[in-house]
Amino acid sequence: MAFHFAVAVPGLGLPRHAAEVDVGALPQGFDYYAGGHIHKPIVMALEELGLSGVGYLAYSGPLETVSYRDARFEKGFNLVRVSADKEVEVERIRLESPRKFVVFEEDISGLSPAEATRRVAERVEAVDERGAVIIPIIRGRLPPGALRSEIDLSAIRSASELALTVRPVLKVEEAGISGLALPSERADIRQRAYRYFVELFKGKGVEEPEKLAEAAIELIEPLMAEDEESVKKILEGLVL
Repeated sequence: MAFHFAVAVPGLGLPRHAAEVDVGALPQGFDYYAGGHIHKPIVMALEELGLSGVGYLAYSGPLETVSYRDARFEKGFNLVRVSADKEVEVERIRLESPRKFVVFEEDISGLSPAEATRRVAERVEAVDERGAVIIPIIRGRLPPGALRSEIDLSAIRSASELALTVRPVLKVEEAGISGLALPSERADIRQRAYRYFVELFKGKGVEEPEKLAEAAIELIEPLMAEDEESVKKILEGLVL
């Protein structure tokens, strides 16, 4: 019997809700159940599953890597022989031809997007291999004010000269800015706003974030008062 769905059996390592059919719902009387859909190769004796017969239920897995999550699984197919007296033999034929995947994880927590880009690009250069598919899985939490979109995926892809392709997987969180509840005291408001801007500018990779944060605070009142001369003076102080 050939089928293409996930059977609820412990050997597959699936959460119960991910299985589509209970093993008891399979029709009885077959010597070999050839399953598709599960990409992990596995062979289980029918008696272990409570099914009648002395054969097997098996998932041979795909012949090629479909997702980077499958890269760790051996690729191949099963050659099955059933004798006249119902003896079942399963021979695993392993393939050596599938594309090679190089999968690695990089935690960029606390780095600015520019620093994260450089870190991952350096890893790609280090594992570069002709004909391979490189999958950098980028994890972590960015500093406050930094955005996922600021990580330069194009630069990471171009860091390889030999690989078939580089396909970054971005699993990065953006940090919120904490402590922004405004107290009543004016001095405390300025202090909290200053800390906010410092964190924001650090996340952007700005040099001298404290100087820029101080200028941002000083700009508030003249901007609200439309005092162009004072605004100009503060901005000129940043570049002189």
